[in-house]
Amino acid sequence: MTKNCSISLPKMAKVEPKNYVSDVLVIGSGPAGMSAGIWCSDLGLSVVVLEKETQAGGQLLSIFNPVNNYPGVVSANGQELRDRFLLNVDIAGTLPILGATIVDLDAANGTAFDEAGDQYSANHFILATGVRRRKLGVDGEDRLVDKGILRSGSL
Repeated sequence: MTKNCSISLPKMAKVEPKNYVSDVLVIGSGPAGMSAGIWCSDLGLSVVVLEKETQAGGQLLSIFNPVNNYPGVVSANGQELRDRFLLNVDIAGTLPILGATIVDLDAANGTAFDEAGDQYSANHFILATGVRRRKLGVDGEDRLVDKGILRSGSL
């Protein structure tokens, strides 16, 4: 004999979009974005720093060799340098909001929206979205990867 069993599941709470208001919105948390956030904070401006990835640092996270070309700083690799930067970011109170991908930016009205529907309002925007490594598109380029050819570039 089978009994009917009724289980009452709790309703999922709807997550309401958040609204952030600041003087400055920095999009990107690589070296430039972190520096911009620190400077804005030092100038007494309220600042929100956004990063679409799950970690701050941008291209620093793909540097595995010693970094000795930042004045006054020598690091074993890009991640160590990023960690040093994050100490200053933490002191300035400008730790980035991670996983926030901007899908709409209206600079004229001072608003931006991310994929989650969160709204960011600011008087000023700093786009620090970094570089994207890319190819030249010349014949034989793929054969030369890891043989002394560097892929680099910026947008």
